[in-house]
Amino acid sequence: MVHVQLMGIQQAGVPLPSDAIDEPVFVNAKQYHGILRRRQSRAKADSEKKLLKARKPYLHESRHLHALKRARGCGGRFLTAKETDNQQKQDESGDKSHVNINLESGKDKVASSENAS
Repeated sequence: MVHVQLMGIQQAGVPLPSDAIDEPVFVNAKQYHGILRRRQSRAKADSEKKLLKARKPYLHESRHLHALKRARGCGGRFLTAKETDNQQKQDESGDKSHVNINLESGKDKVASSENAS
């Protein structure tokens, strides 16, 4: 195992112990004990077979709908206004070149069909 500190990269948080994951998941050091405490309470409730209250996937419908409409980047993160403007400019310039490629490929098909007859 290579130590992260030896490579010159600093850790952003504390590794979270988990049996299912091969790689360590780093979490905020201030949140670490709370996460472990919640895991223990869930395990205790599960062993006592107490039903946990089902949680809604989101609290507010309007916020959920707004989030669905927002543009997302790599990893599902929301894009900033500057990033969305850059993406729109790239899409506009990309669409023009895409249309030209389609027109040229259509001409090739027409020309090749005329040669075949």
